[in-house]
Amino acid sequence: MKRALSRLIFADCLFVLFLSLASLVGGVLEWPIYASAFIAPTLIILAFPREEDFKISIFSRSSFSALTVSSVFPIIFAIFVISFLTSLVMGAVGIEATVTDTSGNLLYVILVSAFAPAVFEEMLFRYLPARLLGGYSKRLTVIYSTILFALAHCNAFQIPYALIAGALFMALDIATGSILPSVAVHFINNILSILWQREGSENSIFCVIFIISLLILTAISLFVIYIKRKEIKNELRPILEDKSKFEFTYQLGFYIIVMIFLSVSMYIM
Repeated sequence: MKRALSRLIFADCLFVLFLSLASLVGGVLEWPIYASAFIAPTLIILAFPREEDFKISIFSRSSFSALTVSSVFPIIFAIFVISFLTSLVMGAVGIEATVTDTSGNLLYVILVSAFAPAVFEEMLFRYLPARLLGGYSKRLTVIYSTILFALAHCNAFQIPYALIAGALFMALDIATGSILPSVAVHFINNILSILWQREGSENSIFCVIFIISLLILTAISLFVIYIKRKEIKNELRPILEDKSKFEFTYQLGFYIIVMIFLSVSMYIM
């Protein structure tokens, strides 16, 4: 378990290194290096598989199970609420929330800010943890993946909702044996976030329609979850019944310290 976690932390440290390099270089090389931050660590880990690696697919028959379909809008609703509350808290202490620039051509923005992150982030922060840790403990896979995913954002505004999203995304993937559910939910969430950022600040009618629609869809989804609760509980059973104990390694401690340092320095600088 510790060796697999070390491999995963190595991949995430490599991700942060490439990401930092992309911001330092800038210009024409920024995007290729940025893309390499996701692709290179994933390929390096997958190039040296171990026998104990857990098998998780890109697509499986259970990818669109009751759990996946009914959880989409509750997860998105939770992310929006936590984002809103975080922005209020940050505003109260005089810290400006940093968000992704969504101006410009809509199709380009969707490709760069919605589709690419949904695919690349899920490969690095869900597929790899599931492969490396899923064979040891389903519960700890969710916990470690959540910690690494949240801290990797290095952003006080994004870390709170990334904690919730990361845990729910990983639980979905472990339950279904596929990363397709988290990719789909992540993509839909990114699309809605882009629309909110582009239209919400200037169009009050859009805001009302958006919020009411999200509330209705969330309510319907929660009703479906209640009806299908036994089926959903069975899907989540491998995680809920896992009693594995959390292990704090020095590699994880090092990673946490580095990420906190980068998060703090980002606002000081």
